[in-house]
Amino acid sequence: MGTHMGIDLIDITFRVEKVFSLKLKSSFWDDLIVELRQTFPDSIVTDITVGQLHRGIVNHLKAAQRLEESTFLAQANRDQVLATLRTRYAPRGVTAETQLSQLHDRPLFREDWYDLGDLFQVPLPDVGWSRWSITVIGLGLVASLVVFVVSQWWNYPWGYVAIIDTGVLTALIAWRMNRESKRFPPQIQTVRHLTDYVLFQRMLQSPEGRWTDDVAWVALQQILTDALGVDAHEVTPEARIIHDLGAD
Repeated sequence: MGTHMGIDLIDITFRVEKVFSLKLKSSFWDDLIVELRQTFPDSIVTDITVGQLHRGIVNHLKAAQRLEESTFLAQANRDQVLATLRTRYAPRGVTAETQLSQLHDRPLFREDWYDLGDLFQVPLPDVGWSRWSITVIGLGLVASLVVFVVSQWWNYPWGYVAIIDTGVLTALIAWRMNRESKRFPPQIQTVRHLTDYVLFQRMLQSPEGRWTDDVAWVALQQILTDALGVDAHEVTPEARIIHDLGAD
């Protein structure tokens, strides 16, 4: 790791400072390495784990007198979100491990995703365009180009009309397919992912507030998931920032 940080570590540092309203020293990462080398003098330490990074953040919050002793705030938030979902989808037996795609007994629509954001009053990541919609648009463009070339080659008068018709049909098919979103954003696939994300967004609305150990872990997990493009289940206390999660 050393004194020269890669772009990912710099990005993570900025995100941690913003989310937790902390000012970290430029030697923050090196200090963690030094602390580990003192703890394990017989080991060669070149990387830190997510758990060690979490402890470093918690120590900074404690030094700033912004750490609560309670360790149940995250679980209380999970229970509240789960109770809300059960009230709305009670017949479907919602649990923490329920896939969000199972909340409905019909094909999922993009509107279902944004309804969840409205339900908990937090912004959710955009689901973006589906892969099938992009494929249809690409095929439609190719078909329009073929029609145009053929009409010009044979001097057919209906070439431009056919291009317009093909474009309109492609747009309608792509819109319809894009309205259906059978796969929510990869970082929020289950009810547990959703509850942690909701808690993270609520804490962002009051970053100067007091934190607890478990809420700080949820926030750090969200930071690393977004910054490094990894799945939430990969961000474990034992995962190494560079070697396992791929940070530069």
